[in-house]
Amino acid sequence: MSCTPPSYSDLGKKASDLLSKGFTVGQVKLDASSRAKNKSEFKVGGFAGNDGRVLGNFEIKRKVPCHGVTLTGKWNTDNVLNTSLVVENQFVQGLKNTLEMSISPATGKKSGKVKTAYKRPNLHTTADVDFNAAGPIIRASAVAAGSPACGWIAGYNAAFNTAKNQLTSSDFSIDYVCDDFTLHTACQNYGAEFHTSLYHRVSKALETAAKMSWSTGSTAAQLQIGGKYYMQDGSSAALRLNSSGVLGVNYITRVSSGVELTLSAQGDVRNLNGHRLGLGLDFST
Repeated sequence: MSCTPPSYSDLGKKASDLLSKGFTVGQVKLDASSRAKNKSEFKVGGFAGNDGRVLGNFEIKRKVPCHGVTLTGKWNTDNVLNTSLVVENQFVQGLKNTLEMSISPATGKKSGKVKTAYKRPNLHTTADVDFNAAGPIIRASAVAAGSPACGWIAGYNAAFNTAKNQLTSSDFSIDYVCDDFTLHTACQNYGAEFHTSLYHRVSKALETAAKMSWSTGSTAAQLQIGGKYYMQDGSSAALRLNSSGVLGVNYITRVSSGVELTLSAQGDVRNLNGHRLGLGLDFST
C-alpha cells in the first residue's frame, strides 16, 4: 500500500475490477486511442448491444504538465457534450480541483459539478458539489490509514441534499490492505446494506477475489467469486461465478502491437440456453 490511501470510491477496487473488467458480455465493443506529439490524447469508442442499441463517443484530452492542468472534452452519439478541467498540485501540494460540465444541445439540459480532493500521507479526503435542477447535492468523504505500508484503513462517505435539507446517505468502511491482500467491509445507507470483498494475489500469475452483499429485507446474501490467470505471452483468462448460478469467462490477448482482443461469455449453469457472448477490440498507438 502506498503512503496515501485510496479515495473512498476506490476502496475494494481490486476485487471489484477482477470480477467485472473484461466481461463485455452481451455487446460488441470497439475502442481506439492515439497520442500526438504535443501530448494531446484522442479516444474513439463504441458498442452495440444485444438489444439493438448502438452508442459511440469521441474524447480529446490535453495535458499541460508544467501548470498541472488537464482539459478533457467528450461528445457521444446521444448528443451530450461533457467537458472537464483539472488543476492539480498548484495551490497546495496534494490538492486536486476539478470542474465538470455537461450539456445536451437537443434538450437544453445542463449540469455541473465541482470536485476537490486532498491527499497527504495516511489521509485522503474529497468534497464534491453536484449542481442540478433539483438543487445542489454535497458529497464528502475521508479515508485514513494507520500504516503507510500495510494495515487498517477506515473511511466515511456522506451526501447531503440541500433542497430537502436532508442527509441522503451515510456510509462507513473498514479495510485491511497489504500489497498482495485486501479485505474490504462496508456498511451503506444507514445500515441497510452490507458489503464485503476479498482480494488475494496468490502469485505473479494468479489473482483471486470474492464479494458478498446483503441488504435488510432480503433473506439471502449474494456471493460472487472469481479468479484471473496471467500467461507467459501476456494473455490472461478470468472466471467468475455468483450464487445465482451465473458463470462468466473471458480471455484477453494482444493480437499484435497496439491491438488487444477480448472474448467473453456468460451463462446460467442451470439453463444452458441462457448464454450471452461478448467481443471487444482495443487499438492504441
